[in-house]
Amino acid sequence: MNYNFIEKLREFVKNNGLNEELNKSLKNLNARKSGNSVKYTFEEHIEAVIYSLLSNQRKWKTIEDNKENINKIFFNYNIEKIKNIENFEILKEYEKYEKFLEKIKLIEKLGIKKDIENFDIFKMKIEGINISNTDKMLDNIKEIENIIEIKKYKKIIKINKEINKIIKEDTNYFVIKLKKIKCANRSIHAQMRGLKKIIEVFEQIEKENNCEIDDFIYNNEEVKKGYPYKLALKLSDPKNPYKLINMGIALVCEYFKNIGIDIAKPDTHIKRMLGRNILGFSKNIEATDEEAIKYIKEIADKNNTSQIEVDALIWLYCAEEYGEICTKENPKCNKCVIKDYCNKNKLSTT
Repeated sequence: MNYNFIEKLREFVKNNGLNEELNKSLKNLNARKSGNSVKYTFEEHIEAVIYSLLSNQRKWKTIEDNKENINKIFFNYNIEKIKNIENFEILKEYEKYEKFLEKIKLIEKLGIKKDIENFDIFKMKIEGINISNTDKMLDNIKEIENIIEIKKYKKIIKINKEINKIIKEDTNYFVIKLKKIKCANRSIHAQMRGLKKIIEVFEQIEKENNCEIDDFIYNNEEVKKGYPYKLALKLSDPKNPYKLINMGIALVCEYFKNIGIDIAKPDTHIKRMLGRNILGFSKNIEATDEEAIKYIKEIADKNNTSQIEVDALIWLYCAEEYGEICTKENPKCNKCVIKDYCNKNKLSTT
């Protein structure tokens, strides 16, 4: 197996203005290795988890461009505010308003307007409340409550089951805000519902192990031996009491990377590149998660570098809005700098 393609990827990254992105990937690892006893706070661990969750099944560029906004959405990782967001009056009122709009739509759909006393007046009052964002909601609370008090929805009680079907139970503050800046993903509702649980697991870890979360992870025996994958497996195992909800092995690895632990994330680009059709490390079309971790470590060791650098170089080479060379759809094989190592190219030239 040829491991020398890494130098070619380094040259590509440098020549295409992607060194800054590479350095961002290496920043936390380098901080850990600096010898300055870098330690990540509880809040920084939650930040690392959140960015890992947001990376799931979507393009990264929009997340990268909105980091300042995302930090504000999560109150700069104030743990108490994140945990208690469900109790915020502004959220309650926003959800209440959204539900009323859904009820109005249902009433019209079911054709039962005539059964609701003064329905048209009620509808105009609800829709007349100009709420462009949650920050303006508090100004309208009293008006909403007055309308609610006047109209008790006596007739609506009979169709509550139908109403509940169209009201999204998983609507929450973080989802609303993240969607607004186009930083959500297909799992965002479940992720944000589970965020409080992840915080509670971290608190449980600290309490039961009499140490801070950073010590628990960074000083773990397997991590110290250079095999953080084993701890990542445990934290992604549904049978483990420390399971991080909504985080499979790939997202736990991403979380580890975000706190400076040297490991690769077995994402779709990495697994495809290592598969039999391209670099050929795996016999499968896509390497398995375990294979991806194993082979990235091998490649890193052979090149006397970190797993995070190998991970970042491959990812930057493939990812949309970054290198965009070895993409899944319409790869730019004519511009490929590692075609001499690619099985697909070898087949096409024989």
